[in-house]
Amino acid sequence: MHEVRVHGGRDLVLVTKIKGQFHCTGAKCPHFGASFSDGGCTEDYLICPWHNAKFGISTGESVNGTFFVSRMSFNTGPCFDAIPTYKVEVDEGCLYAYLPPTPIPDSVAMPRKLSSDKDQRVFVICGGGAAAHAAAETLRLEGFNGRILIYGDEKHFPYYRPHFTKRLETTDYDMVAASQALRPVEWYRQHQVEFYGGRRVSQVNHASNTITLDDGSTVKYDKVLVATGTTASKLPLTKGMDDLTNHFTLRTADDFKRLMGQIKPGSNVVLVGANFIGCEMASSLKAAGAKVTVLTDLPGPMHQIVGPRVSSALLKLLQKEGVNVLTNQTLKGYTVKKNRVTQVVTSNKTIDADVVIEGVGARVNVDVLKCAEVNADGTVNVDESFRCKGCPENVFAAGDIVRYPYHVDGSPISVKHWNVALQHGKVVAKNMLGLDAKMNMVPFFWSNFFRKGFRFAGVANGVDDIVVEGDVDKYKFVVYYFKGSKAVAMMAMGMDHVGAHMAEAIDKGCVPSLSALTLGAENSETMLQCLKKRIM
Repeated sequence: MHEVRVHGGRDLVLVTKIKGQFHCTGAKCPHFGASFSDGGCTEDYLICPWHNAKFGISTGESVNGTFFVSRMSFNTGPCFDAIPTYKVEVDEGCLYAYLPPTPIPDSVAMPRKLSSDKDQRVFVICGGGAAAHAAAETLRLEGFNGRILIYGDEKHFPYYRPHFTKRLETTDYDMVAASQALRPVEWYRQHQVEFYGGRRVSQVNHASNTITLDDGSTVKYDKVLVATGTTASKLPLTKGMDDLTNHFTLRTADDFKRLMGQIKPGSNVVLVGANFIGCEMASSLKAAGAKVTVLTDLPGPMHQIVGPRVSSALLKLLQKEGVNVLTNQTLKGYTVKKNRVTQVVTSNKTIDADVVIEGVGARVNVDVLKCAEVNADGTVNVDESFRCKGCPENVFAAGDIVRYPYHVDGSPISVKHWNVALQHGKVVAKNMLGLDAKMNMVPFFWSNFFRKGFRFAGVANGVDDIVVEGDVDKYKFVVYYFKGSKAVAMMAMGMDHVGAHMAEAIDKGCVPSLSALTLGAENSETMLQCLKKRIM
């Protein structure tokens, strides 16, 4: 891969050679402007080094990803837009690319398939999040011209939820909220997607092919997608304390708005929970000038996700940045005066608090599905097409609420990542149209806090061994997670060139074995070489 300056040096394009074939595309991922040359490529895709977004080398099509923020503004759009591609020719040893005289755009809209026949069907989508929007947009891109009705609990049109935990230092809610909309309101009108915000679906009536709304009215459907997501969990000790004015969870845009009014320089903010969202909030709260205390019942941040060695390094990072991290704590209760929490009480500490934020997980919203197979964790089982098991064939589910077959080994998995939910929406929409699509994505998520970024790929439930490569104390390392001798997940920090390839390496079987890593015979560089050989 080589970046080439064009238009008198004002623009960049990327020239890639894959199995003897040259390709010319935009040089930057449209998400935050990361250079594809710092990421990677496969036989078919360019990979963003930061967020694992993938784009077709030949078509520019977005294969998976999160969303993008233009490098020049805060205008946003979801992962459906493509990167530009340009025709190339080789003549007498010279490579020619046919570029327009106009500036190279960050992204281009994917063409919509057209159908001359009016479709009389009605597709109803329950939920207004990532999977819901992705499904609606994919239905239109694939040429469906019947009615699409979206019913969302929140009044807001679909927006990019993960960014809120990273923006607590801002004081301009309207700017942040506007910048996170997945599409402008006009897009829904132009594409005839009927969005009904603040309307909760109370039940899917599969026998009559209707949904019941919170006001008792019903809506007929031909096919229905349930993508109702999750609700932030609260600790049992807060039961009956709904009127607390300084106690929060952070899940929705409205949560963010309420919380913004409470954060001031010097405020004592107590975060209950030290998962990756808790670490993100600690970082943005410190940037806002707050005094931050993090409580966890574990030995360190994200201990169950990343393992003890990395967790210890993250603990030191938070402490170095001035965060008071209290580990191995049992929360006993809150001291409340005049509807405000004034102190947080643990087994051996009492901490003064101006604001308390609980980040203790989420519960899935599946009460609307009476026909589904429900697991102990509340998720519902779906097949490869995202049809709900136990329900009629015209009932689908996607996003955080589902447990679906993992293409790597066939095991059922539940993954609550934003970009996974987006991909669910794309796949389920195609299956609602009878196109037989499959979910072939290795789960990937990323996080940034205190100017450090990490990338995580795979599924690390019940691992047997963890191997660390690199310098954990310098925050430049790769972690391998094994079940038996097989690598099932990887994490990278400070090594974007490795992070960009982890999901692909897991998918293609290029991750070193446990014995090879332990003996020092292989490492992340040999993994990258394995992938490189596939495109030579």
